[in-house]
Formats: sequence, C-alpha cells, structure tokens
Amino acid sequence: MSTSLSRERLVELLDAGRSKRIAVIGDAMLDVYLSGDAERISPEAPVPVVRVRGRKYALGGAANVAQNVVAVDARCHLLASVGEDLAGNTLATMLSEIGAADALLRVDRCTTQKTRVLARSQQLVRIDEEEDQSLGADDVERLLALVGTTVAAADAVILEDYNKGVLVPAVIRAAIDAASFAFIDVLPQSSAMSSPGNSSFVKPKRLMSVIRIGYRIPSR
Repeated sequence: MSTSLSRERLVELLDAGRSKRIAVIGDAMLDVYLSGDAERISPEAPVPVVRVRGRKYALGGAANVAQNVVAVDARCHLLASVGEDLAGNTLATMLSEIGAADALLRVDRCTTQKTRVLARSQQLVRIDEEEDQSLGADDVERLLALVGTTVAAADAVILEDYNKGVLVPAVIRAAIDAASFAFIDVLPQSSAMSSPGNSSFVKPKRLMSVIRIGYRIPSR
C-alpha cells in the first residue's frame, strides 16, 4: 500500500485545519542568527573573527510549533514559560504578533536562547543559553492552573518537550486528563516519553525511539 500523500489529500487536510483551536504546551525558545564575514583569525586564539552584518530572530521549540499552527490558519493557544529578560521580551513580542502569546508564564530563570554564528552561510558555532532543570514547585502550580482552561478551549493538544523544564510529569498528566477528545501529543524528548498516557499520536526523535523500544532503527 502506498504511503505517499497526494496533493488533493494534503489540501483536504490543510483546509480541515483552518479555524481549529490548537493548544501547544511546552518549551518555547528564541533562535538568534548572527551572520557576517570571517576574513581573519583572532590574535587571542586560533578562531575566526566574525564581523556581524545581520541579526535575525526566529521562534523556536514550542513557539515554532505555534507559528506553524497559525500558518495553516488555525488558532493557537501557547502555554509556555519565558524569563524576565530581553530574550523573553523578544519572544513575547514575536508571539503576540501572531496572536499566540495569551498564556506565557514569566519565571525567574533565563529564557532558552540558541544563537548561531554564521559566516558566508557556514555555521561556525552555536551558543546555548538555557536552564534545563524542571521548573520549581511554585511555577509548576501556576502552570497547572492554566492547563485546564488552555486544553478546554482547544480542539487538539500538542505537547512539545525539549527537556527545558515545562513538561514535568504533573503537567503532562494534567493536560492528558483535561483532554476529553482525541488529541495529538508530540513528545520528542525523553522526559515526557515515560508518561504519554492516552495520547493519540507520539512523535519522538529517532534517538528517543531507539532508547524506548530498545531496537536500532535502520536508516532506510
């Protein structure tokens, strides 16, 4: 049986997604791209010196999923945490511009930010600013207070986990318990893989699949 998706079926699925209400719960990130020229080596260390010519911001993690939901004309309710910092403010502004910043929880930790430095389209280094410990008990309680209303207003739920502290087991269980309908549950990282509950769909990364099933997946 063919597993390819016809153009007609794809259009049908995209049309069906319009005006749907999708709740996205998980780890939001800010992606930063610094691009420029590297024409000399630093006298301080054997590394290239990049003269930055451009700076671009992009939504990452659960925020990127929210952006994709909006891109197909569906309505998105994003429940995520951001810090009280410049990256958090930038992320909140960008999400507000697409109408998906209605449930951002401000927490006392840095916003996850991944900065990529590129020279002539070649990535030289990536700098990660993040905290990957679970959110504190008080912040988890604040999250739990929002889970019920976020899920209740949705037609489907996506749990987007990158091990940055939002999708602790209590939040996963609360989201699944609050969903009285069929929903999509995206669990790309290990912390949420242990409690997928009654998920209608689980989409782990390749490595997480290997770890969970104990079987090496062939490349083809």
